[in-house]
Amino acid sequence: MAVRMISAKAFLPHMLGHARRCAASWFGLLGVFAVLAVAGPQAQADTATVDGQTWTYSVGSDGKAIVTAGPKSGDVTIPSELGGHTVTIIADVFYNCSGLTSVTIPVTVASIWAGAFYNCSGLTSVTIPSSVTSIGNRVFKGCKSLTSVTIPTSVKSIGFDTFSNCTGLQSVKIGDSVTDIGGSAFEGCKSLT
Repeated sequence: MAVRMISAKAFLPHMLGHARRCAASWFGLLGVFAVLAVAGPQAQADTATVDGQTWTYSVGSDGKAIVTAGPKSGDVTIPSELGGHTVTIIADVFYNCSGLTSVTIPVTVASIWAGAFYNCSGLTSVTIPSSVTSIGNRVFKGCKSLTSVTIPTSVKSIGFDTFSNCTGLQSVKIGDSVTDIGGSAFEGCKSLT
């Protein structure tokens, strides 16, 4: 029998101090549940090497790849295909990767899930293609070296805390199609004008 619902309180820590220590675990748990929701309970992680870089991915019920792990530093181009499956979703692949400096996302990607680039403090540049329609919660939170971002017109929603604490962020260009920007999306972006 597959899990059909998980209560918001199911993993709620009993003490506030414990909640702070478990913050990183939350993103990991959310990533697992998100992959299970899209890929199904039989989802298995596969690996592929592209241009000398090893990637981990799951295949969704639609036959598309969900990237779940990749290189942790330098300039990275996410492949458009892994193991013969088109990459359409980026999960929390680069969570806490302070050595990551730039990322190019392929035109096959439609969704960037919560925490994908969370706290990548060395990230200076990201290229978001016009295929992306949603940017999840806390995707770029804490990316202190990021100075500018262009959100393409294809994006309809930007999650909460998406750019919070991006202290170096000076400019954001948002496409006309964005209809929903989550709370605190730009909180702590003190360089933003």
